[in-house]
Amino acid sequence: MKTFKELLKEGGNVVIGDREAERIDLKKISRDEVVPVIRQGLKIISDTFEKDYGFPIWDDELFKSNKYLSGSAFHFFDMAIPSSIFISKKPSVGDIDTQVDILIYPQIKEFLDKSEGKIFGPLTLIGHKVSSGQLISLWELQPFNTAIQIDLEFVDFANGKPTDWAQFSHSSAWVDVNKGIKGVAHKFLMQSLHADKKEPIIILTGKKRTPKETDKTKLAFSVQKGLRVRYIPHLVDGVQQVIDGKPVYDELESKDSVFITELKTIFTMFFDKEPSATELEDMNSFSGAVQLVKRLKSHAEAIEVYEDFFDRFFGKGAQKIVRGNNEKDLEEKFPGVAMMASELGLDINKYTPRITKYYQESK
Repeated sequence: MKTFKELLKEGGNVVIGDREAERIDLKKISRDEVVPVIRQGLKIISDTFEKDYGFPIWDDELFKSNKYLSGSAFHFFDMAIPSSIFISKKPSVGDIDTQVDILIYPQIKEFLDKSEGKIFGPLTLIGHKVSSGQLISLWELQPFNTAIQIDLEFVDFANGKPTDWAQFSHSSAWVDVNKGIKGVAHKFLMQSLHADKKEPIIILTGKKRTPKETDKTKLAFSVQKGLRVRYIPHLVDGVQQVIDGKPVYDELESKDSVFITELKTIFTMFFDKEPSATELEDMNSFSGAVQLVKRLKSHAEAIEVYEDFFDRFFGKGAQKIVRGNNEKDLEEKFPGVAMMASELGLDINKYTPRITKYYQESK
């Protein structure tokens, strides 16, 4: 699965040898023409793989549902969205994100290793690179004479398709794309949904169990793995220890944690209630999650969530989405923070000095 840093990178930028992936400029290349061609190439790749290994990369049902695609690629291939509307929101497309059963990683890696230079209908494999939880491949796309990047993200499958968690964690909802809001805004908000539960606590760290004060929330959301409990109460004779009036906790290492990927449970842990079907659907998009914060948390709690969310984009040490171009970086980040501020009745102009400071201090 992609690391969070990789989720922030612009698509279509892998370099293999002297070839670099190009974004598909939909003002020059017809979406109505290019999508069927790419889909044809992917089907030929899957069928060829099946001849070698006895099973396809993606079965026919996945090709029909498009659920082997993630991020904006899912919407790029969805021809129910008119091209005029899609292009008005996304005039170019970078990498094509696909999801592959993690259990067949060895076979996929072997297949790509031996397929360099081979032709699969309109796609010719230029090469590939190994990345964290994925294989990044570069293909020559004919007849458009361009090199495109296709990412194979290795995720858990169930019943022949990506699990609900795999689809959720790699999603980019059309309702957000339509508003110019990046998928990363949704994932940042998921990481901030427990910020209203911050309180000063003491954690015991290191082999010497040194007390250290922190206000980090007890829940940690990982785009890669799910939701986990970060701290557990430190008990002395069956009673939680208290230092200077603050409860004491032991920190759980990530490797020792149990990660929760069941969406209903995650919702309940964030909002202290079981979700209705509509509420669970709302959690799948940034726009919907903002409405959940607005409805299910007090205004004071919602502001705490917003402050934490804002700092993930513009706080000290926040990562750039577009490196070396502050104006473009702001264009990518601002729609989400502005929309949420508006929904919560906050004046985004009051946050301008903090945004200005961020760009003055960051490189």
